[in-house]
Amino acid sequence: MFFKKNMKYVLIFVTIIIFIFIVFIITSCLLKNNENMINNEESKIQSQVFDLNQNNLYLSDNYQFGDDMLYINKMYYKKVNNYEEYKKMKERWNDIIEMQENDFENYFVVIIAVENESMLNMNYNNAYLKNDTLYIGIANDTTDNNGKNGISIKFPRLYDKEIIEPYITVKNIEQYIYEKDVENILNNDFNIENDNCLIYKENGEIVNEELAKLFINNVNEKESSTIRIIYYDLENSNTIIDIIYNSSINKFLARVNSTNLNESENYNNLSVNYYEFDKIDVIHSEAINGTGYYLTNEKATICIYIENN
Repeated sequence: MFFKKNMKYVLIFVTIIIFIFIVFIITSCLLKNNENMINNEESKIQSQVFDLNQNNLYLSDNYQFGDDMLYINKMYYKKVNNYEEYKKMKERWNDIIEMQENDFENYFVVIIAVENESMLNMNYNNAYLKNDTLYIGIANDTTDNNGKNGISIKFPRLYDKEIIEPYITVKNIEQYIYEKDVENILNNDFNIENDNCLIYKENGEIVNEELAKLFINNVNEKESSTIRIIYYDLENSNTIIDIIYNSSINKFLARVNSTNLNESENYNNLSVNYYEFDKIDVIHSEAINGTGYYLTNEKATICIYIENN
């Protein structure tokens, strides 16, 4: 009797384990299939830049971006889901991407508008899905120096999500470390002892100094490497500098995010700039009492590290 009773529980347990295993296999297959579908659909994404100010059409009816567009990460954006809505946008901005009425059965359009000078020449770079959000990477593209400030993107319906978030990235760069932590850092909602960032505090203290040495050593060994530098000031401003060394092209690409905490209340008011450098300049100087490692071009100078003598 005791044996039969225990066998009953064993069978129940085994059944549960088998059920969980089957659910896991099915879920994995679905996720894999969905990933393959997304990869297959990437080639169908098309984009076209345009001039938001063309013929001053958007001024003729006192139109403001905020009237029918949402705002995030210093960009306005709008999802156009049907042909009637598209025709209204087409009347306003004739140079947006071409769509026919039947195209909206399988596609939708996202229109993105940028405002300030530092974000001119932006274009579509990449997109990815996470939960209920479509993330759209917008990168600096100066190949034709067009200076245009509008981007229209045609997405397959597979990318149609409830939430859309355009964000700033850099062309031809796979990823930035801690991409989504920018907002938290600039608003002081951040663990300053984070062991993945080189941090310069307002009192002169340096946190994680070894990261600078490792980055410089990797560069000397011609190994691709990345580093995040934070200039952290509790009183005035925060600056985040992401630097990527790409050994295949022997170039340094940097993105600088900064905000003045006395003037800016939120992340959307930060300034973003992009720079490209050819090499690290090593300067031995008594003035700094050590050796300085700098990225320098005609537009900017970035200090990576000063090694004291």
